[in-house]
Amino acid sequence: MFKFEDESNTEQQSVQVTKIVDLSEQSLDKRSLLKWGIPAIILTGFTILGFLAEDIARDLTDRVGLEFNLVVMLAAVGAAIVDIKIISLVFAARSSAGQSLELAGNFIEIRDESESRKLVWRKFMVFLPLSFICIALISWLLAQLPQTIIGLIIVGVFSIAIVIELVSAARDIRSSPIVTQGRASRLWQKSRMMIFGQVNYLLIDRRLFEVNLHAYQFLNANPDRPIRIRHWPHSNLVISIEYLEEFPENN
Repeated sequence: MFKFEDESNTEQQSVQVTKIVDLSEQSLDKRSLLKWGIPAIILTGFTILGFLAEDIARDLTDRVGLEFNLVVMLAAVGAAIVDIKIISLVFAARSSAGQSLELAGNFIEIRDESESRKLVWRKFMVFLPLSFICIALISWLLAQLPQTIIGLIIVGVFSIAIVIELVSAARDIRSSPIVTQGRASRLWQKSRMMIFGQVNYLLIDRRLFEVNLHAYQFLNANPDRPIRIRHWPHSNLVISIEYLEEFPENN
């Protein structure tokens, strides 16, 4: 839902439009909640059973010829993943309720640069301990080979993604924002790292950005509109997105 308040100055032949953008349409997806809730109950239940009633859980795994410790570890990892996914779905729906943005001129997304730098630091502080946890977990899995090969592959995939996010945030801490101009090559929505909520992705000039819901809807409706994005160079964290009437002549 979009509401526009027009504040026109005819004497100066200029128009400044303040857009009040309602982002509350992104309600909780009950189908996704059910899809992730069923495996969450099964995996969490088996993990709890493995710790509280080890004899019963071990008997179940022995009957099907599986190694008990490996099954419990995989169940715990799977339970953590689906539980985080459910929490992210709930918080995403709650955070969008009643949320709105005020945008001026041609901007379709904008945040204060100091606030965006805080987001870079926050990202670094989140992924730093996660990286240490992944390193410790991989070390333990390597020591338990070959029984833990499947768990090692799963944890390794997530660890690579986490370390990449950490390095990009660390490099941005010592960098300055840059500008990218062009047209959207591709727009799509997907969960971050397959589990962490729905993210709106924008690909432009071979750079991948995460944009808010309003920017996604605008660009999806105007795919050929040239835009200017001010962002951090390594994490591509967006500071502002401004649509252009046309490209500057030097471009």
